[in-house]
Formats: sequence, structure tokens, C-alpha cells
Amino acid sequence: MSDVIRTYISGLFTDLPQTPEVERARTELLQMSEDKYQQLRADGSSDAEATGRVITEFGNLDELADDLGIRDAVGGEETAPLALTEQEIDTILERSLRGARLVAAGVGIIILGVALLVALVDRGPVPFVIGMVGMLVAIASGVGSIIFGASMRRGLERIGSADARVPAEILPKLRPALERAEQRRTIGIVAGVALIILGVAFPIVVPLLAPERWVLLGASALLVCTAIGVYAIVSSTMRHGAYETLTTPWRTHLDQAQEDESWSGPGGTVAAVYWPVAVLVFLSWSFIWDAWDRSWIVWPIAGVAFPVVVLITRQITLARGTSDTTSGRTGRS
Repeated sequence: MSDVIRTYISGLFTDLPQTPEVERARTELLQMSEDKYQQLRADGSSDAEATGRVITEFGNLDELADDLGIRDAVGGEETAPLALTEQEIDTILERSLRGARLVAAGVGIIILGVALLVALVDRGPVPFVIGMVGMLVAIASGVGSIIFGASMRRGLERIGSADARVPAEILPKLRPALERAEQRRTIGIVAGVALIILGVAFPIVVPLLAPERWVLLGASALLVCTAIGVYAIVSSTMRHGAYETLTTPWRTHLDQAQEDESWSGPGGTVAAVYWPVAVLVFLSWSFIWDAWDRSWIVWPIAGVAFPVVVLITRQITLARGTSDTTSGRTGRS
């Protein structure tokens, strides 16, 4: 049987009390799905077509609860989530991808503002003031872009919640897009990190080939590479997250909300906090210790560490949510 079907069917029982009746119903529904899938395959249906038809027929637990004898466990009074139309899903996806680009652009703008300041810091009072004003404008614009972009992704929170769901027949159409997004994420992370690492060559080579007064331009060039690399990392990662959310409806709403909170929770995004903190560290180090010639190292380190911070944050919130959900199930049973 398709792994998609097995995971989907098992996920339908995630929030139900772990009783013998529920386990029997889960096993019975898996067997019914297996029989139907094998029948469709024997009749000549493709794997994707058979998977979609099985999920369509057996994917609504509320409709099957009476036949499976678990109406009390399912809760007959609850309102079934609204099935989104394909047009609504396209709209949510389009807004989410646009939001991902805005978040990534906001991060890049912040780093480019710092690059401007580093390039002008030793050029005299007037260029320094221009660089400082330019950096502050870039920070304000970048943070605004991050917050606005994150707000555009809030439509994803409806998916898998009590408000809305992706219809089972649409899921097979989204799987190829998820696979492409996974490839783009891998390429984006590898290319972004490689660009940041290669950018380190600028502050090393420029002092050897140019006058001493051009040294900070090498650091500024590194920051430009960092901005481009971080844009590639953030945009590709968030793009993959949008498709993953749409194609993984069997996750609980709690898990979904907490995973989305890594990017667009009520307290802001990881990016909206992470990069202003990086700016604060950079400016504190630069001004307090007069370290403009070396404080730029904060940015390539921050760029490479950013996806790691997001991953750790996501895993911590999901682990906490799993623990809370398990405790809740134990209490119900």
C-alpha cells in the first residue's frame, strides 16, 4: 500500500483516545484501504490515481465513524473542517510564496544596509553619517518586509486546523510540487552557504592587492555575498515549508500551528528577531571596542547559523507540542 495512504489513515486517529476500539477501527480502516488500493491497481489505475481515490473514499473519519463503531470517540457534534477549493488553495499558496520572498528580501536588505555602513565607515564623517542613516533605513525597511511577509503566510495556519483542510483528491496533484520544492531547498541551502564561504575570500584577498584604505571594502563585498546567500537559504526553505504544509494534512493542528510559528507566530518570526539581534551585536562590538575592521565577521557566521537556529527552534516547539498532546491523550483515555 502507498506510504501516503498509510500515513494519512494513521494520522486520522492521532487525536483520538488510545482505546482498544479505536485501535481496532484503525486496523480495520487500514485493511479496507489496502484492499481498495490493490483492487484499483489491479484494474490498471496508476499509483497516484489509486492513492487519490482511496483517500477520497476513506479519508473522512467523521463519515466512517458510525460504520467503524467509534462515533463517541470521534465526537459527532463537532463541525467538520471546511474543504478548501483548488482556487482557494492556489491563492493561499501564491500569498505564502510571495511572503517567503518578502521575508528573504527583508533579511537581505538588512545585511546590505550593514554592508553600506562598513564600506563608508572609514571615509570621513560625512560618508560615515550617510552609511549610518542608510543602514538604519535598511533595518527599518527589512524588518517591515519580514513582518509583512510573515503575515501573508498566515493562511497556511488554516490548513489542517478545525477551520479548513485540503481535500484528499487534491493531495496527489501537490506532491510533485513538494518534490520540486525539496530539490530547490537543497540547492538553495548549498548555494547560499557556499556563496557565504566563498565571500570570505574578499576580506582576505583585498588587503593583499589594494591599498590599506580599501580593506573594509573587502568586508563589505563579503556582506553582499552573505545577503545573497541568506536570501537563497531563507526563500528556498520557506517555499518548501509552504508546500510541506499543504501536502501533510494528517498532522495535528497543534503541530501545524507550532511549526508555522517558527516563521509567523504571534510574537513575530525567527527572522524578525534574529537579524535585529545580529545588528545589535555588530554595532555594540563596533562602537564599544572600535572594531570596525573585524566586527563584520558577525554576518557570515550569522548567515550560516540562521537555518540551524530555525531548525532547532522548530524541533523544540514540535517536541514540546508532542509532549503536551500526548499528555492530553492520556488524560482523555
